[in-house]
Amino acid sequence: MAHSVAEYARIDPALAIASLFRPVTRGRRPRALELITEHNGATVTWRSFEYLDSRDQSILYAICALAAMEYAGDLDADSDVAVGQELWSALKADGDAKADTAAAFSTTAYRILTTAGMPDNGQNYERLNEILSRLSDVSIRIQRDGYDWKMHLLSYRSKPDGGVYIALNGRLAAALVEQHIRINLEERRSLGHTDTDLICHSWLSAWIRPGRTQRIGLDKLAIQVWGGSSKNASTTRKRRERISKALKHLNTLDSWDIAVTGSGKSAIAHIQRSKIPT
Repeated sequence: MAHSVAEYARIDPALAIASLFRPVTRGRRPRALELITEHNGATVTWRSFEYLDSRDQSILYAICALAAMEYAGDLDADSDVAVGQELWSALKADGDAKADTAAAFSTTAYRILTTAGMPDNGQNYERLNEILSRLSDVSIRIQRDGYDWKMHLLSYRSKPDGGVYIALNGRLAAALVEQHIRINLEERRSLGHTDTDLICHSWLSAWIRPGRTQRIGLDKLAIQVWGGSSKNASTTRKRRERISKALKHLNTLDSWDIAVTGSGKSAIAHIQRSKIPT
């Protein structure tokens, strides 16, 4: 039976604006990432065993989109189904998160890959397993005024027939029905698989609301994409060039209108997003 392909992913705003996903040189994935951000007056600490790149991001977004399209049942500490108990335990809820509710659903590896815009081949099925493992290792801690919430990003169990059980943590589950950032997956799929293009598109989608216009220096945008600045002048120039190319690619999309003025460290991107049709 043919399946419709998801157009949007609904993403937790704290995740969408954080520089958790970054360009990674293939075959040289750094380890031990810790990122501290602020969101709505709370301190958010992200920890990942390995750095995450745009393919990890695409798989996560595909999973969130599928969770919204397919039935996602509530999952909590009182689950009486064996696979539910396993998924909840693997989320490692702690503190205030113990009383939270996750979202669990069943899908297939094929559905995840095609939604992410990745070719359906043996190499990518193996890569999917690696990505799911990386994503399940990501822990999130949120602290504010005595509130202390901690849970892993997601948990999963693969089935022999190619099916996958997935549980999304409380933050991602809430974004399915409450406040969220909409990431256009059709645009991501049309952009291809360049780290800079996809991560830049994601961050700008969270930063600029549809129908609004913003401007940002290319070097400042590079800091968001790479998760920090570089002390090496040559690296800074190369990042600026890659951001410039990414913006040109985004400018080919119907809902984006981008112009860059100035040059070098003074270059500024003027970005306008179209309103989402109702």
